[in-house]
Order: sequence, then C-alpha cells, then structure tokens
Amino acid sequence: MRRSALSILIAMCFGFAVAHARAADLTVLGAGPVDGTFQKLAPAFMRATGHKVEATFDTVGAVQNKLKAGEKADVIILSASAIDELEKAGALLVGSGVEVGRGMSGLAVRAGARVPDISTPDAFKRTLLAARSVAYVDPAAGATTGIFFAKLLERLEIADEVNKKALLLRRGFQVAEAVAEGRAEIGNTNLTELIPHKSVTVVGPIPDPLGLVIPFFVAAVSATSTNAEPAPALIAFLTSPEARAEFKAAGR
Repeated sequence: MRRSALSILIAMCFGFAVAHARAADLTVLGAGPVDGTFQKLAPAFMRATGHKVEATFDTVGAVQNKLKAGEKADVIILSASAIDELEKAGALLVGSGVEVGRGMSGLAVRAGARVPDISTPDAFKRTLLAARSVAYVDPAAGATTGIFFAKLLERLEIADEVNKKALLLRRGFQVAEAVAEGRAEIGNTNLTELIPHKSVTVVGPIPDPLGLVIPFFVAAVSATSTNAEPAPALIAFLTSPEARAEFKAAGR
C-alpha cells in the first residue's frame, strides 16, 4: 500500500478507536474477488482500533450456503444481487450496505508468454480454441465468474471443444496459480484475482459485448451481529476514498 494512503487510513482508524473503546472480535464472510485487497487493508484497522478481524472468503454461492447453514458473521461482502436477497430475507441490518467496488471477468497467461489477441469476440473465440488448456472456476462451486464463463462458452458454441481441455478449480486465485505454474495456458476469473499475481500477465477483460461486469460488491452488517458499532466502523474503513483507491488498483 502506498505510504500516504496507509497513513491516512491509520489516522482514520485511530478515530474509530476513540469512538469504539471496547475491542471486538469481528467475523467477515465475503466473496473471493474481495479477498486480496481486504487482507491487505485489514491489518491497519486492527492495529489502530484493537479490534480483531477474522475473515473467510469463498465463492458467492459457497458463502450463501454457509449462511443458509447457520454460519454467523458480523460483516458480509457479496455481489449486490446477493446482498439484495439477504436484505429481503431479513438477514442484514437494513440500510447498512455500502458499495465496495465492482468486478470484471478477464483472462491471463503465464508471465513471459505470448499475449494472445482477445480484442474482439471473434479473436477471443479463436484464442480459446487455439489454447492448449484453459483454466476457469468450476460453475458448481457457485462462483459468478465460473457460471458466466461456462454459459459464455455455450453461447459461443465452443463449450465441448474448450471443456475437453479445461482445468476446473474451486476459487479464482487457484486459476491464477494454475496459469503461473504452467498447468493451464490461459485462465479466466475476476481481474481482482489475476492482477495481484506477479507471475501472470493479464491479457485483459473479456471483450464487449461478451464481457461480465459485476456492478458492485457490497459490504453490509449482518442482522445477527452483536457488534453494532465496530462492524459499521469496519465498513466505513473499507469504503473510505483511500481504501477504494486500493480496491480500484486491484481491478475493482
């Protein structure tokens, strides 16, 4: 994190600490694309406030299943549509949702490899057909990008050809790892899980009009949270202009 941004965030946290003297143990359940930046930002919040934050990230579908099974969290970070469903079901503190950033599906190759052309729908299709192997998130895992990509292959009428050589994984960061390690020639997942990985080269987003843009990921306070003040403070921290800049730099 840039030093100036970190200094501002820590100063904000000291303000939160004054307002919330009692140290709390906060739990967070969130969508995978938010994971990397959240883990980067959270330590400053914990150091300054004394609050502890334990976060678990997974696909949107997996998090929804955890909540349905009774798992509790103070703060939930999911796609806007998933948050809307939870709010309608009474699972969230009404009006507590705040937009964190957006998501965009893209492709990457191993660092140093030839960067293929995906600038048009036809070029994108040719690249997928020409690739020796393609990694993406297993739709069965409930990941928004994996579900979208599988349906896109069907729309392009190349699902059979691509899936014969596909490597299906549970999480987006595993797609980046597979590409970096040479287990897949090209990989698709959310750009937020590709950009931070230094051993891959981001080719770019899926071209319009094919591409997937998740309008927003939203952070909200769970209706079952017993941390009525620290939980909103964490969300305020994550949605400050400085934190938003970090999310944007990571592809959100």
